[in-house]
Amino acid sequence: MKKVLIRRISLLAALVFIIFSYIISSTLESQKNAPKRLGKPTELPLVNVFAKAQQNELIYMDLSGRLSARDKIDIYAEVTGQLIASGKQFREGVSFVKGDTLLHLNDEDSRMSIQATRSTFQSLLTSIQADLATDFSENFSIWQKYMNDFDPLNELEELPDVSDQKEKNFLISNQVYNQFFSIKSKESKLRKYTIISPFDGIVHSANAVAGAVIRSGQKVGVLLGTKHYELEVGVSTSDRNKININDSVFLYSEDMQGQWTGKIDRIGKAIDSSTQTFKVYVRTSGEDLVEGMYLSARFKGAFIPESTKLGNHLLINNQFVYGVEGDSILTKYFVEVLHENQDQVWLSGIPSEAVLLAQAPSGLKVGMLVRTIILNNY
Repeated sequence: MKKVLIRRISLLAALVFIIFSYIISSTLESQKNAPKRLGKPTELPLVNVFAKAQQNELIYMDLSGRLSARDKIDIYAEVTGQLIASGKQFREGVSFVKGDTLLHLNDEDSRMSIQATRSTFQSLLTSIQADLATDFSENFSIWQKYMNDFDPLNELEELPDVSDQKEKNFLISNQVYNQFFSIKSKESKLRKYTIISPFDGIVHSANAVAGAVIRSGQKVGVLLGTKHYELEVGVSTSDRNKININDSVFLYSEDMQGQWTGKIDRIGKAIDSSTQTFKVYVRTSGEDLVEGMYLSARFKGAFIPESTKLGNHLLINNQFVYGVEGDSILTKYFVEVLHENQDQVWLSGIPSEAVLLAQAPSGLKVGMLVRTIILNNY
């Protein structure tokens, strides 16, 4: 009985072992033959790319500077006198055209003094008239006409030409030339009592009022031209050779509407020690331009063959940019920087058929599979 029980227990244990072994074997076989689970396409990183690389682009430089009038003068009095009121007052913001009287000082005393001096000169010429008629008769008719036309109230006419040295010595000994040039000097000084506008302009500052006594050497104001202006900007040493005199420049303001054009007028020959740039002066003109306003200027350079223009945020470590090969494999291209302008760079080393990333490659590595969205513009 005991043997039979032991035999039954052994058979039952064997049966349990066989069943358990089968279950384990089936489980392992199932795991071995199950297909590997691939990521769905929608699980690949999504990146923006450009439809076409911008190559052989025209380079340009964007700079800014302060506008100033090309015609600008400080006005100083060269004589002393009381300022006389006129029809158009010399005040800030008042416009004048070329030839207008800006300021007029009282010149009555000086004018009367010159008239008296001219009368004295007329008396001198009259006193030598007989000697001229006797000793230099061949030239007397010219002197006679000069004295007949003489008017002490008007500026002196030029003296008759004298070719005979003896006649010239006679005039010198009688102080004719001395008095003549003395009067001409006083006439020149008399004209300085009236200050004439040398160009169309506007009064920028005025330091005199009607009735005030103006002293010789006193600054009475500043006149600014309103037709012609120039913009001063600084160009880096690396960009100096990319521009030339008479190149066209596009001008605009970030604070007001309006666009203007200009030309490079002058380029400095020395480097500004404070900015390490060359000073470049652009001449321009147009409505709404005023002294002191800030303008932005775009200078256009030459085309760089086999170059690509990109936003500088896509240039990594100033060495390479990312692209996509075969529509899905992330790669990178080592490049050389040819030109920089604000947020743009011009690069070499990128194949013409390259598909470039349009975004910073955050968390991406070369060789990864990606999905792309094509953008049309840089």
